[in-house]
Amino acid sequence: MKRIYSLILICVFLLCGCGGGTSSDMFAVPEMPEMQSRLIETVESVLGGGFDYSEPRSGLNRQPLQLMDLDGDGDEEGIAFLRDIQETYKTFIYIFENGEDGFTLFDIIEGSKNELYTVSYSDVLGENGYEIIVEWGADGDGSHPITIYDLGDSAAEKILEISAHQYSVSDIDGDGGNDFVAVVKSGERFYADVYTVSGRKPGKRDSIPLARGDGKILRVKTGMTSPGKNGVFIEREYGDGVITDVIAHGNDGYVNLLPDGDVCVTRAACADVTGDGVLEIPKELLYVSVYLDDDEAYDIWTKDVGVKPDHMVRFGKEDNFWEHGAGPCGPCSEIHYDRGEKYGCGSPDCKVGCECDRFIEVWNNVF
Repeated sequence: MKRIYSLILICVFLLCGCGGGTSSDMFAVPEMPEMQSRLIETVESVLGGGFDYSEPRSGLNRQPLQLMDLDGDGDEEGIAFLRDIQETYKTFIYIFENGEDGFTLFDIIEGSKNELYTVSYSDVLGENGYEIIVEWGADGDGSHPITIYDLGDSAAEKILEISAHQYSVSDIDGDGGNDFVAVVKSGERFYADVYTVSGRKPGKRDSIPLARGDGKILRVKTGMTSPGKNGVFIEREYGDGVITDVIAHGNDGYVNLLPDGDVCVTRAACADVTGDGVLEIPKELLYVSVYLDDDEAYDIWTKDVGVKPDHMVRFGKEDNFWEHGAGPCGPCSEIHYDRGEKYGCGSPDCKVGCECDRFIEVWNNVF
C-alpha cells in the first residue's frame, strides 16, 4: 500500500511542476528536428512569391518536403515539391545538398502541369543510391506519366519517361540489379513492359502480354514465385472477379505464369502459407472437379494449366452444373483445398466430395 501512495505522490509532484520542469513544458508541442527545420529555412530563403508547396496526392511519401540519401554518401538530401501558382502552373522539384554549412540548392527539375500523384525512391540503377520516381496525375485513359530522375555529379538527370497504369521495381531475373516493370495498355490489351539497366539508363527489355481482358488494374506488387525468385503480381478486374498475372523470369526469359486466354481466371489470394517468405498456394493440396462429360474443361485443367490427373474429379449435375432459375446455365469447375488428414473423417475412402471437413471448396469457375 505504501508503494501505491508513493507512486500517487510522485504523479502529483510531476503534474504540479515539482519534478524539475513546469506544466507548460509537459504539454508543449515537440520541437521540429533540426535537419528538417534547416531545410524549411533554406527553401523559404530561395523562394520568391508565386510558389506554393505541392504535396503528392497518394502513396507513402506525401510530404511536400522530404529527406532521402539520393547519392548514397550517408547524408540525406532535401527534396521540395513546389508549384508555380501564377505563371506556368507547373510543379518543380527542388533538390538541396546537405553539407557542413547546411542545405544548399543543387538543382531544380521542371515538372509537369499535371498534379503530383506519387513519389517513391528506389535503387533503379544499382549504384547504392536512390532514384526519384515521380508519378504524375492520370491521363484520360487512366494511365499516369512516370518520370525517373537520377542525381548526377552536377545535376539531376531524367533517365526514363513513360506512361503506365502502375509499376513495380524488383530484381526478377536474379542478376542483382533491379528491373522496372510498367503495366501499359495497347489497344484492348495490357502488357507488362520490363526495363533493365544498360549504360546507366533503363532500356525496355521485353513486353509481356497479360491474359485477355481490359479490366481496371487494382494492384501491382512484388512477391516470390519460388524460394529466392521474385515475381511481379498484377491484379486486375475480370468481370465480377479478379485475375492475377504473374511476371517472372525463367529459362526462356521473362514470362507470364498465367495461361493466356479466357481460362484460369480464378483469383488465388497469395499468402505466405509455410512461413518461408514465398507467396504460395501449394498445388499438391489443390484438387479440381469438373462435370461428368465436360472433356473440354478436363483437358484445359490437365493440359493447359498442368493439374495432375490424380487431382481431377468428375461429378454430376448436383455438384458441377451451375444454374440459377431462368438465364444462363452450364457445367462448372470447382477448386478444392485439402486441409489435411486431421480434418478428415478417418475413412479410407475419404476424398473430394466427402461430407467431412477435410476437402473444402475455395472457388467455382462457371462455364
